[in-house]
Amino acid sequence: IPNCGIDSEYNVICPKKKDYFCIGHNNELYKLDNNSVCTKTYTDEDNDVFIFIKDDYGFKEYTKKDSVTEKTRFLIYECIYVENVQSGCTTVGNDCYYDYKNQFIYSYQPNDNQFTRLMNGACYDELSLQYYSCDQGLCHSLIRNGYHLAGTETTTNTYDKLILCYYSYCYPPEQPTINGYYINGDDSELSLIKCINTDTSPSCSISLTSTQIKTAGYAYLDAGHLNSTSTEYGGVIVCSSDSCTSKSKPEKKKNSKTLYYIDAESTDDSYIIQCTYKTCKSTTADTKNGYAYIYGTGEDYIILGNGSKLVARSIGATADYNEYYLDATNSVNIIECSFDSNEKKAKCSSISSGANISDRVYYIDNAISGNIIECSNQACQSNPAKIGYYINGNNNADFPLIQCNKNKNDVKCQVIAKANINIGYYLDSTSTDDNTSYSNLIYCDGSKNCLKVSTLIKGYYLDSGSAIVSSSNKRSQTTKYRNLIICNGSDYKLLDTIHIGYYLDGSSSNDHINYTKIIYCSNDSSCTSITTSIIGLYVNAASTSDNTNYSQLITYNGKNYSINTNNEIGYYLDGGSSVDGVTFSNIIYCSSSTTCSIIKNENITNGYYIQGVNKDNKTLIKCINSKCKLIPSVGSKTEIAYYIDGESNDNIIKCDDSNCISKKNTSTFILLTNRQDENEKIIVCDTQCRYILNENSKCENNEDIGNLIYEEGNIKICIDSNEKVMTWTKITIDNKMRYYLLSKNVASIIFRNTNINDDNILIISTISKSLKFYSNSTYGYYINKDDSIYIECDKSGCKNTSTYNSCDSDENIGKLAIIDNEIFICTSNYSGNKIQITNDNNNNYYFIEKGFPGVQEDQAVVSINESEVIVKTGKYVIYIYAYQEKERNFIKKDKTNDGNEYISNTITKCSFNDSEYKCINEKANTNDYYYDELTFQLYFVTDTELESMEDALPGYYINNNEIIIIDSDSTNAQSQINPISSLDEYDKCDSKIIGKIFNSKSPTLCLDGENQVELSEENSGFYLLNYNNDNIFDIPSNQYALISISKNKAVLYTDNDEMKFCVNKNMSVDIKKESTSCAGKEIQCTNGICKESSTSTSETSTIF
Repeated sequence: IPNCGIDSEYNVICPKKKDYFCIGHNNELYKLDNNSVCTKTYTDEDNDVFIFIKDDYGFKEYTKKDSVTEKTRFLIYECIYVENVQSGCTTVGNDCYYDYKNQFIYSYQPNDNQFTRLMNGACYDELSLQYYSCDQGLCHSLIRNGYHLAGTETTTNTYDKLILCYYSYCYPPEQPTINGYYINGDDSELSLIKCINTDTSPSCSISLTSTQIKTAGYAYLDAGHLNSTSTEYGGVIVCSSDSCTSKSKPEKKKNSKTLYYIDAESTDDSYIIQCTYKTCKSTTADTKNGYAYIYGTGEDYIILGNGSKLVARSIGATADYNEYYLDATNSVNIIECSFDSNEKKAKCSSISSGANISDRVYYIDNAISGNIIECSNQACQSNPAKIGYYINGNNNADFPLIQCNKNKNDVKCQVIAKANINIGYYLDSTSTDDNTSYSNLIYCDGSKNCLKVSTLIKGYYLDSGSAIVSSSNKRSQTTKYRNLIICNGSDYKLLDTIHIGYYLDGSSSNDHINYTKIIYCSNDSSCTSITTSIIGLYVNAASTSDNTNYSQLITYNGKNYSINTNNEIGYYLDGGSSVDGVTFSNIIYCSSSTTCSIIKNENITNGYYIQGVNKDNKTLIKCINSKCKLIPSVGSKTEIAYYIDGESNDNIIKCDDSNCISKKNTSTFILLTNRQDENEKIIVCDTQCRYILNENSKCENNEDIGNLIYEEGNIKICIDSNEKVMTWTKITIDNKMRYYLLSKNVASIIFRNTNINDDNILIISTISKSLKFYSNSTYGYYINKDDSIYIECDKSGCKNTSTYNSCDSDENIGKLAIIDNEIFICTSNYSGNKIQITNDNNNNYYFIEKGFPGVQEDQAVVSINESEVIVKTGKYVIYIYAYQEKERNFIKKDKTNDGNEYISNTITKCSFNDSEYKCINEKANTNDYYYDELTFQLYFVTDTELESMEDALPGYYINNNEIIIIDSDSTNAQSQINPISSLDEYDKCDSKIIGKIFNSKSPTLCLDGENQVELSEENSGFYLLNYNNDNIFDIPSNQYALISISKNKAVLYTDNDEMKFCVNKNMSVDIKKESTSCAGKEIQCTNGICKESSTSTSETSTIF
């Protein structure tokens, strides 16, 4: 600082520019004050150090606002008080001065005896006896281990020396001798020093700042390591975000591990630093995707190749989860990263894969998402994971399985903890090429031990990977499965769609046929395996597409489950709806051999159902209030038992000693059931059938009218007598036909669904123990001789009638007479003017000339048996002449004007026209069929005669005006004759009229609902007729009838004792020739009833 001036008055003169200093003769510092007076500013009394900065005007006191560069010059004055010495202010002579206030270091420049600010580097302060380090002008004491720039600073901010500080001791500056990186001991900012040219002219500088230093997974060869030499490195420098430390190479000892770091100096991260006990060096890395190196610390990171370079990844292992990687340094090993619970950190090590010659092992590849590491005894490799499950490597006890699932476009894998392993089966991912078909399963037992299995037993397996465990309480757990595995005998697959019902459990079979367990699925995502003791049938869920109709049933015989191959039409107890094997909540109905459905309890009608199986054992299903059970039928040879059909209460089930048959009720009647059930003794049918409860046993008031009770094999009906007194009327039920009259009032109450118009109705007690209701009674007499009841019916209705005691009077013709306690019908056509009414009449037909009820002055053909004499309608071949019983008319031909020939005077036709009864003669057409209701014989009109067809086959016979139906189920050899116009009730062949004739102009038989055949000469031949429960041929279910077709005739062809036929597409059949095979379906027929031959092909199976 320049000296101050002195004026003539010895006043001190300061520099003219404000704030600039000068020094007085007593070493005190002056400057102009605010009033421009030169004033003493600093003396030794201030006891402080002051720093002055130089510029073009001189020296002023330095402040932080002043701009400083490497060329800026300073003077430092020490104004220190020394006792008894007036020292004033003197310059500091240190080579290095530390400014405590501002934390700056000033370095003495001997060339101009001034100081410069030390921007970077270090120097030694003689006052504090410490080294100081500066970084961009900010300085602090060297107290952290590391190296510090020192020595001569060049214009490029490099230094030729380093100071090493180690455990709070700093060595004198020295020139480095090893090229490379040094840890910068300066704690002002994280950085590394790099020295080059150490063998000639060392040049050191801050090479990497905190933002440039590579941290995670990286390391720098440590030139400053105490064991490093000019040719070998004794360690590496690893850095975190806040510090860098030196890591030594491993010690020399047995099984010493090699340490690996990504070489941070590599620009493309393709080099690895490898530290052995000898040295650390950088070498080219194996950067193949997924190959890993254990990071030198064994903690925090794993080093991975990604195909082009190395990357560091944080270790994700936890206390519950290990990680696995391909070992880039040893192909038969894998790297396992696990969590050390003691040190609370994850560590990695190279281990044996666990593979051997026969067994490969598998691990999740934590390097490549969606990949699995597969290890043999030769090497380990990473492959894309297959959907399914792998047994976890080394049979990991805590995590036995690896699960791999589709995740959008990728596959995602995870380990399954032992606690989450379910007993059962998993798809083995190692056994598939397409993620669909698998040749093996994995089975995990109750101890959660998992092994591969490959039984390939057909059936279904619970997919344990889809299990859902729920707890209803602390002690009870329920496991349900969302998916099923299906095995077809050659591979395993996940079942695409789960249906409601039962599946055969493949794990419970050894032969593909018999199974000891089944799987029940209550919906499309909830299944469980069950072993039941309930013998019965179950719907096969594998045979449905709509959860409603099932084509197969599963049967359980108490030991094994198997597919029921032949479902008879009928009802079955649903084995899945019972808990005791006695009472069932649901029933199964099979409408065909391939269509079955469950009827749930809320939809079951009270009643009886015919079983679909074992019909010969005469068991029925009885359902009451949604509870069903099997009961034996009590029908026998001598007494038929009757039941109301639960399927439809207008059907009656009839059981004898051989089977049970359901028939649609078409009559109005009262029926004794012939059973012991007190509440089911009597059935009343009109449009519907119902049981009459025996509790309705009163007959006292008007509301009791129509009550029925069963009493000792008979029926009693409560009626109102003429005296308006309620009384019981007994109806005798035995093996005789007995007739009774009921008033309209009583009948309307009993037959409440029937419209009754007549004042009285006629009911008949039949030999089948029923009371049949005659809504339109035929004209004639109805006789109950034992009860002295004689009923006369004509167009006015029915009434009780009286009898005569003689047939001698012409007025008695057509009337009843009791002579010598025998009953007669009076007629002059027969000897004695009478015909005795007995069983011997056997329903023979007789000619009454007049006086018959409803006929009066006209003739009538009547049938006679011991309980009735009634007019008959129809055509009769035998014409009865007066006084000549059963004489046949002579056959002769007539020719009409149109040239057609007829058989004349051979047919008598009796019919009703409205309520008028008439009998006339009719000519018979040739080549037509006529049914003689007198002899119950069918006749065919030839050119010369009426040819009797005494053994007429069941079927249809047609003439110009009528269709004659011979029913194969007719127990009384009676047939039905309908007008030809009745064929026009239907206009086409469909499933409703299979086995029926339609079209009056061209009579046609409906064969199967689609195919039909006209009854013509051109179509003569054999045809196959499908089953229908409403046809005249009485075809058993699932079988067929062989029909012979010719002009105006379609009959059951019974002359075929075990003959074989070939079925054509139009349902026509040809006799199968020996040593030949059928192009389509082959059938075997016995007595007109056919079934598919066991040797039949399947080409035309859809016909049936």
